[in-house]
Amino acid sequence: MDVALSRPQVDSLAAGFTDNESLPVADVRELMNEVLNSRRTGCPALQYGSTAGDPGLRRVTAQGLRRQDGARASDPAFSPERMVITNGSQQMLYMVTEALCDEGDIVLVEDPTYFVYLGILQSRGIRGRGGAADAGRH
Repeated sequence: MDVALSRPQVDSLAAGFTDNESLPVADVRELMNEVLNSRRTGCPALQYGSTAGDPGLRRVTAQGLRRQDGARASDPAFSPERMVITNGSQQMLYMVTEALCDEGDIVLVEDPTYFVYLGILQSRGIRGRGGAADAGRH
């Protein structure tokens, strides 16, 4: 990660960095200025939210997914209460591991795997065991 950050001309996929030129800096600046321009929207945007994520975002996301899948409005699978929106993959991986695993468990992961997840497993006293995803193919 240090090499990728110190050499911005290198497109490193090792730590999930994206191409700097494709980052929507101007669009995000415009949206943030709009949100932070009033106390009604600015203060909540800077506060911690619930673990499940912002209720409005969960509602809008559930509606969009339901429309994409052509599901009925009453389909409980698309209920915002059943949805979790995290701040990134690491948060979700930690939450799923916390919910499904106990200390001493063994989790099978692809080899190579996301190095951050190995750290999450280790921090919870869980052993990660790697295997090739295509080991059964010949």
